Amino acid sequence: MEEKTSLLVIDDEPDILEAYKIMLEENGYPVLLAADKNEALKVLEEYTIAVCLVDLKLKDEDGLQVSRELYQVDPLIKIIIITAYPTYETAVDAMKMGIFDYISKTEDPRVLLKKIENALDVRDAEISKKSNLSLSLKKNIVLVCGHGLIQGGIENFCRENPSYKLVKTFRSCSYIKPGDFDAGAALLLLCKSCFNPKQSIGMETFFD
Repeated sequence: MEEKTSLLVIDDEPDILEAYKIMLEENGYPVLLAADKNEALKVLEEYTIAVCLVDLKLKDEDGLQVSRELYQVDPLIKIIIITAYPTYETAVDAMKMGIFDYISKTEDPRVLLKKIENALDVRDAEISKKSNLSLSLKKNIVLVCGHGLIQGGIENFCRENPSYKLVKTFRSCSYIKPGDFDAGAALLLLCKSCFNPKQSIGMETFFD
């Protein structure tokens, strides 16, 4: 069986932790366990967790507050709240704060497994989208140069390499206005003879 992504279960009852561990491992998931927030945060320091099952009522802790702190460590983590006492109000509160899903501890395990699969699919899609966006931005170019020969060379390069895109060209720094670098480019090419730092309005962040 193909190795699946690690899951984390947070619950203050050892018997329940063990039950989830057995059920999830039988379905091919590596599982890590935590009895409270501090243990959970230590796990996130060492492992990449895709999906976390969080008990709504932990000893001396609120599962939703714990979830908020988990999101601060990893915004992409998918959290499923589990509770022995599901109510409409707590389900609504969970959804409002971005919890992926909410389920009763007495629910059929097959329902939980389906929710986990859905969470993994959504997380994988988000990671893929973020990766593709990052790759795209790395290939966007801004050029500061007033020499036609150099401009033509860069334009030819982009035509021969379609994955690169020349998004803006400035003849010199004096043509640059605040906000001109909102083009989503990660590569800035500067012609030495055309670059005057005193005229580089809005470019300060490139020269810290």
